[in-house]
Amino acid sequence: MSRFASTLAVILLISGVLYAHHSVGGDYDTKNVITVVGTITECSFGNPHVMVKLDSKGKQWELFLPSPNMLLRAGVKKEFCKVGADITVRGWSHKERPEMYALRVVLGGVTYRDARDTSAP
Repeated sequence: MSRFASTLAVILLISGVLYAHHSVGGDYDTKNVITVVGTITECSFGNPHVMVKLDSKGKQWELFLPSPNMLLRAGVKKEFCKVGADITVRGWSHKERPEMYALRVVLGGVTYRDARDTSAP
């Protein structure tokens, strides 16, 4: 394979990875932290992000949490993903849809705080 073809392959590979990863600041209102209290209706504890759907007063929310490894290191076990469990989440709401990037999650007595959560404990 020529040097040009190798370089082009690497650039295409890297650009695909960069495009696939979303921008927090571009998608979420990072100037406005909100709190949502609700009940888990669906949960997926997998890469690249843990996804939780919850019902809060009849409104459906989709939450983006960090990767499973980050949550496990913070003491949040896979078993936290139980449909019907109560959950409190602080984070940034999506600019266009009922979705949230979770900065702080309180579930079953365990609190997970994202490094970007600068609010008081």
